[in-house]
Amino acid sequence: MKPTIKKILSALIASLVFLGSGGVTWAQITGGNIRNIGKVPIATQDIFVLLAQIINILLLVAGVVAFLFLLWGGFQYLTAGSNEDQATNGRKIIINAIIGIVIIFLSYSIVSFVIRQLASGGNSNYVQPVPGLQPGE
Repeated sequence: MKPTIKKILSALIASLVFLGSGGVTWAQITGGNIRNIGKVPIATQDIFVLLAQIINILLLVAGVVAFLFLLWGGFQYLTAGSNEDQATNGRKIIINAIIGIVIIFLSYSIVSFVIRQLASGGNSNYVQPVPGLQPGE
C-alpha cells in the first residue's frame, strides 16, 4: 500500500472515531420528586461510593485504550498484504488487546464485588442508595 493511501485511511479512521464518538444525548428527568441532583458535596458521600466511581472511570479509560489497540491490531493485520512481519505483529496486538479486555472485565467484577461487600458490611441484602433519590418519594 502506498504511503498516501495509508495516510488517507488513517485520517479517515481517526475522524470517524472522534466524530462518531460524541453522539447526541437527550437526557431528561421525568416525573418523581428528584431534588438536588449533582449537589451532593464529596464530604457527605460514602467513601466506598467515591472509590467505586474513581475505579469505574479508570477501568473505562483502560477499556477504551484496549479497544483502540484491538482496532489498531486489526487494521495492521488487514493491511499487511504479503508482509508476514506486519501480519504477525497485528495478530499479537489483537491477542494482547483481547487478553487486556478480559482482564479489565474480571477486575471490574472483582472490584464491584469487594466494594459492595465493604459498603454493606457483609450484608448480602444491602442495596446501594442512588445519590439524589430518597426512598419513598
